[in-house]
Amino acid sequence: MINWAGLSSELRTEACHAFWECDFFPEDQALALRDIALARGFRLQSIHKKSIDQRVRLLMIQRDLTDTVQESILRSLYLGPHKTLLTTLLDELGVPHEDGMLPDDMSDISAPSLDAAKVALAKLSAESGDELVRVLFQVLSDDGPAFYVNLKAVL
Repeated sequence: MINWAGLSSELRTEACHAFWECDFFPEDQALALRDIALARGFRLQSIHKKSIDQRVRLLMIQRDLTDTVQESILRSLYLGPHKTLLTTLLDELGVPHEDGMLPDDMSDISAPSLDAAKVALAKLSAESGDELVRVLFQVLSDDGPAFYVNLKAVL
């Protein structure tokens, strides 16, 4: 699990924006809204009416985000503003995908090798920045540890 508080403020802000703007995690968005409303003493309706920037600020100061919400916030980075980073990584690793989405049946696909993971980490870190790439590796290895075991090994 990624240490949310240990990430740069810029990356957390970008991730929170991506989270509120994406359509992939409606249940987690609802959970985050509920938790913010409870923690701040707001009515849920008033949180729904706030702008994305206001919701980003509230999410940034929310202390007790569930692991599921934190994971969805970080995943939204790679399904939104940094999708090209995800697709480039999958291409570098030789993992078949459709615009970043993995096939339903992964049984015939070999896990990426440790050497491929090392090369991809070095290349993508040089192009996109170390923190962003390391978070992507961590998110993927947390999401599917059996398949992405070598991503975690290079971190």
